[in-house]
Amino acid sequence: LSAPFYTVQMKISPGEDVAVVKFNVEPFNRNAPNFLHLPLNFSVDANDQFITKLSAYDPDFSDHPNLSYYLLDHQEFFTINASNGLILRTSTPLNESDLHLNIAVSDGLYLTKTSLHLHF
Repeated sequence: LSAPFYTVQMKISPGEDVAVVKFNVEPFNRNAPNFLHLPLNFSVDANDQFITKLSAYDPDFSDHPNLSYYLLDHQEFFTINASNGLILRTSTPLNESDLHLNIAVSDGLYLTKTSLHLHF
């Protein structure tokens, strides 16, 4: 399919009327997004607010602007910017030295999940 749209002519009978129908072909979302260069294990200073910035891609090129990032747990300790994947600490004290932070990225149809192992 290389044309942006296709035209079909139909003859309505009885009579001589002709209907023209145009079909617009839209790309189909076939692939789930994937995380890029994800540090699955890393150490963070207990006083740092910045944790990491997530990056993802979708083989369906038209979906890149539509990717959204999510925290699946520990929202009391961390925030995430859904548009750019920036993860920051909140001001709530964290009493753990090791933590698994479950994260996800979605293109609106598929959701890809993984976890980060943080050591403070």
